[in-house]
Amino acid sequence: MNNENNNNIKKNDEDDYIKNKINSVFQPLILQMSLEQPKEPIKFMIEYLMKFSGQQQNSQIIQKEYKKLKSLQNKKDNNKNNISN
Repeated sequence: MNNENNNNIKKNDEDDYIKNKINSVFQPLILQMSLEQPKEPIKFMIEYLMKFSGQQQNSQIIQKEYKKLKSLQNKKDNNKNNISN
């Protein structure tokens, strides 16, 4: 029973880490890549991550960037829908 509890705690910690640390970085990165569709995706990812790596408030800055990018993506999708109709 104790081992099972430890596994659940570890799983929750891993899930929290992914949710709070990894997703907050990679969601905006992936969205930006989908908008720009770079010919060199790895180079693009490295440059994108380096852009934010030296800043103290990465998470807040990246979340703001994500909201801007999401808005651009929605506009792009709306334009596609209007053209096809």
